[in-house]
Amino acid sequence: MNTQPSYKKKFLSNGTLNQTAGIEWMRSFMKRRPRLSLREAENTSIARVSAFNKHNVDVAFNIYTEVQAKYIFEPSRIWNTDETGISTVIQALRVIEETGKRVFGQCVSTKRGTAVTFCGIISAAGGSKGYGTKSRSPTCPVLLLLDNHKTQVSVDAINYARNNGIVLLSFPPHCMHKMQPLDKVVYGPFEQKCKIFFNDYVLSNPGKPITIYDIAKITSKLFLQGFTSKNIISGFLSTGWWSINRLSFADENFVEANATDRPDSKIKADLSANMSLIAVMDKTPVLRPSDTTIFVHNDLNISEAFFSKMENPLPTIYEDRNNIRPMMRSILNEIVDIATRTPINIILVQIIKPANVRPFPKAGGKKTNRKSGLGKSKIYTSSPEKARVEELEKSRKLKLEKTATKKKIVKAKVKAKLEKATTIKPEPKR
Repeated sequence: MNTQPSYKKKFLSNGTLNQTAGIEWMRSFMKRRPRLSLREAENTSIARVSAFNKHNVDVAFNIYTEVQAKYIFEPSRIWNTDETGISTVIQALRVIEETGKRVFGQCVSTKRGTAVTFCGIISAAGGSKGYGTKSRSPTCPVLLLLDNHKTQVSVDAINYARNNGIVLLSFPPHCMHKMQPLDKVVYGPFEQKCKIFFNDYVLSNPGKPITIYDIAKITSKLFLQGFTSKNIISGFLSTGWWSINRLSFADENFVEANATDRPDSKIKADLSANMSLIAVMDKTPVLRPSDTTIFVHNDLNISEAFFSKMENPLPTIYEDRNNIRPMMRSILNEIVDIATRTPINIILVQIIKPANVRPFPKAGGKKTNRKSGLGKSKIYTSSPEKARVEELEKSRKLKLEKTATKKKIVKAKVKAKLEKATTIKPEPKR
């Protein structure tokens, strides 16, 4: 007679023979937990994972609050700008097809698309067409939030911003996917609208591909549908830029960055030095009666002369100061009794978590030859940052001039060799 339970019979063919869980176990597991679902993760680069941490976010908000306290920007004067790429060929949407047919296609413009740069600008008040920018001036400036890419920040751009009352504030490097309103809320719905409209455009115009010259016309119709006031205000609200909210990012948002946290070398040296001073005591020291008696006699020094020298030894409620001597002796006896008792062994119950047995993996030491400091949020229109950008541009120009002169020298040498090789020397007469 087979006494094997029914559930073991069910999973016998899948995983019991190999002592592993099979596909039926996985299906039952997901069925018992309706909160779980199989989802496709979004690819995130290591640079973004390590850069988006609590320290960089706090530094960015500290600088932002300083700028806000100095200029007191209204929502209509807080702007965010960024570029994105729109390709002439976008991944087709899902369609309904007959079951059993594995491969089916859909018509697109070309095999590989051409990217067109699209620049968007939005304000914290919900505007996206430049509302409020006409009244900007050095006395009534506006705030422009942008990324810190070197192609967007130059000496000419900083001078133009300073002369026209524009304060340039950059996001922390590699944090735009979490902290920029355009990337977090606005561009996503806009690109979904582009997928639908591009598909309809190809179906409505058979044989006519979408070119780079059609992008402006097509996106102009989708701009108002994607850049809605609701999405724009939600983007500034969820990122904490308006209204100012440092708690918009909770601690669980920085869990991914824990794997790349590297301790400071100075802090690590201090910890190793202090660890040598820590000693583990196996037994609790017990005071002996003789030690306690010496302690009370030598340190407290309670005697008859002590009470005789006291001018006002007791409060006024005690008329006879001799009554305090038995009281003090009883208190000292209790102290001696407690100190000479047998020590009680206290057992500490420690909860062991899976992370204690097998800690989460940590990134090793970072090896880099970069001489620049760690990136952070910056005010590019400030005088120190302007001077730094000017120095960087000067060094770049010097490098370009050096490489240009080297290329000229190399070209001149090659040209001389070619001329020398092509020159035919006359043969000597015999």
